[in-house]
Amino acid sequence: MNHKFLRFLTALLILCLIWPVSKLHSSDTKSATADLRIKLNLKERAGVNRYNEPITSGVPLPEGRIFINKDNKEIPLRLVDDKGQVIPAQFTPQAVWPDGSLRWVLLDFQASLEENTQRDYYLEQTQFPNYPKTNLQIRDDKDNITVATGAIQFIVNKTKFNILDQVLIKTVDGEQEIVPLGCQGGITLLDEKNKPFQAILEPPQEVKIEEQGIQRAVILIRGRLRAANGELFKPHAANYTVRIQAYNDKDYIRIFFSFENNGRYGFRHEDDQSDSFLFNSLYLTFPVNIETASGVTVNNYEGIFQPNDRYFLFQRHSLIKPENEDENFLYFTKKNSTQVDNGHMAEGLLDVKGKTTGCTLLVRHFWQNFPKALELKDNQMVVHLWPQGEKWPPDAEVNSYLMRGGTHKTYEMLLRFYQPAKKDLYAEELHTAFTHPIMALPSPQWFAESKAMGWIVPAGINTGDKLLDEALARYEKMQRCKFDIKSSEIQHDEILPTTIYTERKARGEGLDWYGWMDFGDLPWGGERGDGAYCSGHYDWPYGMLLNFVRSGDYGFFDLGDEMARHRIDVDQYHSKTGSPWLANFAWNEFGSHERWPEPWEPNPSHTWIKGVLLYHYLTGNQQSKEVALAAGESLIYYWTHDFGDERPGSPELRIQGWSIENLLELYRLTGAKKYLEQAKKIYHERTRPFIHPDGYTGDPRDVNIYQLVLVLEPLIELDQFIHDETLQDDLLKILEFLVKRGYMEGKMHEVQDSVTKETKQYYINYMLPYSMNVQTGLKTSTAPGYNFMVCNALSYAYWITGRPEYQSFARTIFKDAVFYWQEDPVPVPVEKRSPISYAAAHFPGSRTKVHGWINRYPQKFLYELTHPKPDTTPPRAITDLEALYIDGKVILDWTAPGDDDSKGKADRYQIKYSTNTISSELTWLQASHVNSEPAPVEYSQMQKFVIGGLKPGKTYYFAIRTLDEEGNQSATSNVVSIYLN
Repeated sequence: MNHKFLRFLTALLILCLIWPVSKLHSSDTKSATADLRIKLNLKERAGVNRYNEPITSGVPLPEGRIFINKDNKEIPLRLVDDKGQVIPAQFTPQAVWPDGSLRWVLLDFQASLEENTQRDYYLEQTQFPNYPKTNLQIRDDKDNITVATGAIQFIVNKTKFNILDQVLIKTVDGEQEIVPLGCQGGITLLDEKNKPFQAILEPPQEVKIEEQGIQRAVILIRGRLRAANGELFKPHAANYTVRIQAYNDKDYIRIFFSFENNGRYGFRHEDDQSDSFLFNSLYLTFPVNIETASGVTVNNYEGIFQPNDRYFLFQRHSLIKPENEDENFLYFTKKNSTQVDNGHMAEGLLDVKGKTTGCTLLVRHFWQNFPKALELKDNQMVVHLWPQGEKWPPDAEVNSYLMRGGTHKTYEMLLRFYQPAKKDLYAEELHTAFTHPIMALPSPQWFAESKAMGWIVPAGINTGDKLLDEALARYEKMQRCKFDIKSSEIQHDEILPTTIYTERKARGEGLDWYGWMDFGDLPWGGERGDGAYCSGHYDWPYGMLLNFVRSGDYGFFDLGDEMARHRIDVDQYHSKTGSPWLANFAWNEFGSHERWPEPWEPNPSHTWIKGVLLYHYLTGNQQSKEVALAAGESLIYYWTHDFGDERPGSPELRIQGWSIENLLELYRLTGAKKYLEQAKKIYHERTRPFIHPDGYTGDPRDVNIYQLVLVLEPLIELDQFIHDETLQDDLLKILEFLVKRGYMEGKMHEVQDSVTKETKQYYINYMLPYSMNVQTGLKTSTAPGYNFMVCNALSYAYWITGRPEYQSFARTIFKDAVFYWQEDPVPVPVEKRSPISYAAAHFPGSRTKVHGWINRYPQKFLYELTHPKPDTTPPRAITDLEALYIDGKVILDWTAPGDDDSKGKADRYQIKYSTNTISSELTWLQASHVNSEPAPVEYSQMQKFVIGGLKPGKTYYFAIRTLDEEGNQSATSNVVSIYLN
């Protein structure tokens, strides 16, 4: 053999042997191990450079793809950048699919971006997870938790909680102590008599490492406040919770501080006992070693710090110009007794910089949560979260703050200890980055394809149908008009375009949009007299965050972030001592945040947790998960205990519906079967008995259409878990009633112009009434917004039945919902469109309610538009059904019809019986299912089925429908009847 050829073969063999190894360890992101590859986009959106900024983002995963290795807890994922380099990353499981695979994973890593640029990263499945070394180390001993990040080291004292007991910073000359060991500071509250209570005087009730990884760690501390004489401040109500987040190689930490009243509000159920309390001030003190002649930055002011200097920034609000909220914010900065700066809206920024060390203190949403103050004095940086000398409510008779029973308030701060010589972010840049976090965001298409959020659809779809595409584009503008003035239109009566931000500036509804109790909520006024707060009804946090992931637009995220925090703190009734049937539900809308009129109590009718859980998945926020789980336990208690007349709420169908939806969300979060079982039980024992055979609920003389449309989505969600034919029939019965008996108008009219004599096309759009009398047909108070809920349900009905009339009507009422918004059934030019604006004139008293519906609906309608059924041909109907009655049993026999118009084999049968004739769609839905129908056989073969247990002495009617694998239903078979003697 030729030696050259032999050497060639040997080299080829070696190459073949090493090729898989070299591919495996290559930085090529398309390697064979990368079964799953998710593109993540990072967008710098605030105009500042980001240098190794910690990124925390949730990523949804499809079912059955990523499993945790049970032996070593490894998650088979890795992160690579746009150059194919593996990036150190931390992966934390957040939720699982029923098969145990990961549904959401929280991703932590660090990234650098220049201002106003974007970068892509890729999350990949891998057989070889990357666990690089980290400088983030934690030591947990008897008295302390010590955290070292590689840039700083700090101590959390377990017995004398001072927030930070010592901070060491690494310098070129070694470690330097910037926060002294054993310093006195931390949390201080002054009660209404100015008596001080401190956290350092009472050992925390809980100190633990809540999260720990290679990129981020969280220390959790919970406790109470004690005075020097040993007295606890409101021991049955007042608590604090602190979460300290530390990051690998970072010289700063994030602090989430919550002040909590976990006591009673004092409802009629509680014999008017109230744990609401007053206090004059609450502040956090951070001792620091400040060098003489250090530079100081307070908001916009720059100065020099000398011994005995005091800098003080104070932000307040006073109603000076009701027509322009911007003018009502006032701040001033003082150096000692001299005012050195003033303005309207101060940022929460305090920075002191010496020759060798510096310290920065930032407070997020500072002016928005007025009153606030920052102070620098005596080697201390102080955050006055509730500054002394102010009060709340503003019209209170005492000069103190009222903390209502069951209320929490959380603030996010950043504390940095740095070397001034280090080339890094300036305090102002750090504040901008801190205020505008960036995320590693999958594409809207991935959020939809993963199915982790159910049926959702990216924004901006097109169908090729000109009129439908116009409606879809207007629907997206209806979403964006909440924050984007370019998506808002001038109205017919010349009212200016509006967004939530323009309404805030104009103090729309006459209520405060800002302030420590109000920020993050929306006023719902007009029909409620002087106005009221909506308490985020219909889950505004979910609506905003849903549209964030649908579009990738951070305008939605910023609103959703504010609203989620308000929902977590203020809207949930955090009572641990009050009535168990009220605790941990959310407040009903109405009234002000200091006092709700009776009987507007926390209620399952206004409790939504989809939004707080989506906030948890996207950001890793643990408070949101806690409030969701607490609400879930209260729901189970609510539905499993008999309270008699004291049960809050009423037999409203929406109470049952929202309870079902919330329990299903908790099942998605935890996989605990108790939530799914309780949801099923509510439907079978509470909801189903309320549904009349004709598809309505309640008194036929006053049917509440509003309650019917609100229960549609929860029934759909439940059916997607349990695939219950009885539930589907109930859903279809409601739709049959709404479509055939509830809807008004939808008619075209020809109107002649009195001058030109020209005939024009006018239209009265389809709309449902708020209520109706089914006996007389009288309908009251039309509501075009209901179309969003109904078209959603109709699309689902089409998906499960294949009946084209559902699809057609869904498209019609969706177009009507976005084209025409007049509430009175009067003809309008067919080409006319109602203006799009947040505060649109056609829903002046209910804009937050209507926009709340628009926010979350109609995703299933959009899904059906973009996911056409692959098979729309139903099986042929059975035409030779026969029945015999022998020995107390009915024997049915027929010829199998096959699939796709007499071909192959169908998927399943629905066999029904009734003591009334089965002559229409409604009577079919009213008939009873048999159990254990036989599987279809091949086309033209004979089948039999035996039914027992029927009562003799009655005539029974029997019919069959055949379904294919796509759910397409045949027409009803011939109906047979037989008398059971």
